[in-house]
Amino acid sequence: MRIVLDESFDDRVKNSILDILRLCDKEFFPPLSQRTGTMQTDFAKKSEAAGLEAYFDEILKQRAILAQDDGGKIIGFLSFRLNPETPILAPYFPIVHITTICVSPTGRGQGIGRSFYDFLFRWSEQNGIRYIATRTWSANAGHIPLLQKRGFAVIHTIADDRGKGVDTLYYLKELKEQAT
Repeated sequence: MRIVLDESFDDRVKNSILDILRLCDKEFFPPLSQRTGTMQTDFAKKSEAAGLEAYFDEILKQRAILAQDDGGKIIGFLSFRLNPETPILAPYFPIVHITTICVSPTGRGQGIGRSFYDFLFRWSEQNGIRYIATRTWSANAGHIPLLQKRGFAVIHTIADDRGKGVDTLYYLKELKEQAT
């Protein structure tokens, strides 16, 4: 397995990311295809869903870390934005905001999520980023333990944002300060 940063999004990468989104769509809450975009902030508010292709178009405006199997096939990705204008994250700067992390079913159980975070930590420190943030839903039993093991802590909760008893949780990790 190989983890790489990709900012070019050639046709092979685009097709692979879209295929992975299709495979994972319904595993998210709400499904990605029912969201208005990667930076949606109010899940309780009912709005016209843009669809999976519109969500995908937003990912193409971001940076992505890709997981490739030994044959070079893309089996997962993590997309992120630098210094997004999000009120909840405004006190934290400079920051990477992870918008989507998705691994195809065939790539699971290989430590790809852990590898994504470790790669992003190194990249962020090399680029002077002090904080990394992401958000998820309170019932995401697969992602929350990974975040906790990687040193993230909840900094903000929006109760019942995704439905009765399903909160939106914002997680943050502060990286080591750079020596001056």
